[in-house]
Amino acid sequence: MSGEKVHPNKKNWRRSGLLVLLALLLVASSMVGIIWFTNSCLLGICPAMALNTHNVLFHNSDSQQVTIHNTGRADLHWTVSLVSNVTWLRFSSQEGIVHPGKTGYFTISSSVSNLANDGAYTTDVQVIGQGLPVQNITVTMQVQTGLAAVDVQATGTDFSLVQGKLQPASQKITITNRSGQTLSWLASFSENTWLVITTLDHDNALKNGTSDVLLVTANTQNLPPNTYTVVLTLTGSLGKQSEPEVLHSFVMNLHVSSQASSVTPTGTVTQVTPTTQPAFQFPGYNAQAAPSTNAPVTRRSGHTMVWDARDASVLVFGGLDDKGKALNDLWAYNTSTGNWTELTPPTVAPVAGSCDTTPAPRMDAAMIWDSIHQQVLLYGGMDANNNYFGDLWSFDPSAKVWTALQCSGNSPGARSSNAVWDGQHMLLLGGVNASGLLKDFWSYTPGSSGGNGWQQLADAPMGPRAYQTLVWDSTDSRLYVFGGL
Repeated sequence: MSGEKVHPNKKNWRRSGLLVLLALLLVASSMVGIIWFTNSCLLGICPAMALNTHNVLFHNSDSQQVTIHNTGRADLHWTVSLVSNVTWLRFSSQEGIVHPGKTGYFTISSSVSNLANDGAYTTDVQVIGQGLPVQNITVTMQVQTGLAAVDVQATGTDFSLVQGKLQPASQKITITNRSGQTLSWLASFSENTWLVITTLDHDNALKNGTSDVLLVTANTQNLPPNTYTVVLTLTGSLGKQSEPEVLHSFVMNLHVSSQASSVTPTGTVTQVTPTTQPAFQFPGYNAQAAPSTNAPVTRRSGHTMVWDARDASVLVFGGLDDKGKALNDLWAYNTSTGNWTELTPPTVAPVAGSCDTTPAPRMDAAMIWDSIHQQVLLYGGMDANNNYFGDLWSFDPSAKVWTALQCSGNSPGARSSNAVWDGQHMLLLGGVNASGLLKDFWSYTPGSSGGNGWQQLADAPMGPRAYQTLVWDSTDSRLYVFGGL
């Protein structure tokens, strides 16, 4: 065979060179891998870790979610661990990956099952992001057992009233149960003629982890100037506990004073005329017809309309149709969907002197939205034969049920009038009844027994009138009245 022969030593040298080159490549690639693995910010592409909290407070056994947001440009590898070994804390997950711009989470849970004593327990949790500074979360658990785990807080205990003015604002008492059991509670009074307590949940059995809110109002009707005191005591028992114990006692005070006489200023009042007429720029609104499906087919006037803030709906009640027939149907218009829903259908007029289950057909009734009790309040109005009503009703949109608070005997009497809601009371001003125009001014406090929440205020200074428009300025706590007959 012809050709050049390769010397064995030269052949071995070539093999050795190839092996050395291969080894160098393997080492280089492994070093790159090590650098990539240990340094998450290679070439400036880094993750970044932001936690939604660094302090967690638990009351007995509870849980809270912690979110981890990656604001960087690389994947975030995270782990969570306890700084000290405690038995009352655990995690739903101890590691994870969050992609850039995304959010991950884990849940911290506490448990009192392994703890013998009440008190405060504290530990630190470390959240470690690969290649990033360690972030700590301080976790504290307040351990309370029995009725000591029931918290009672009041917004205030004093009421003040100047006769002829609006009734004093309501106060709230919040009962929070963290005992791990169901709490049965009861409110009781010393001698009481004016304090009214209502609960927004209508249930005295309070489950663990929930709260009850008690609305405390003062019914000042027919009370002469004086200071009135009532001791309000809240008692409670847990589970099968036979004897209730005192949760908290409040001394509630009502100060009633006579209306101060008006004082005429001695200074000179000068009317100032502006030198230039201020220019008013009307916003560029784009008025258009709202979408509407399943709308009431009956044309009407003299109806009442309020805004249901809870359901984001417009509520329309009653009125007079185009044939002169009074109506008492109630409709809801959903502003998001544009759909109408009939909440209560029309009914015939009840027997004279009775309330039935629905307000009688009427027009020009006073209707407002009670934002505290999440209900409609309806008062008075007039039927197609000019007969006036003096009944007081409430409507619960969630249950779709009318409730007659008082059929007759309400202090303002039968009338057709307008009303507004001032955040605490329904204000009823003037109107008209069978005797003519009215100028009296009334306040009704919801939550009072039946129609006992009425209080007469000072008469309207503009004199008797009806069909005026009213609006309540919640910023300056003022009632504005315009026009009328």
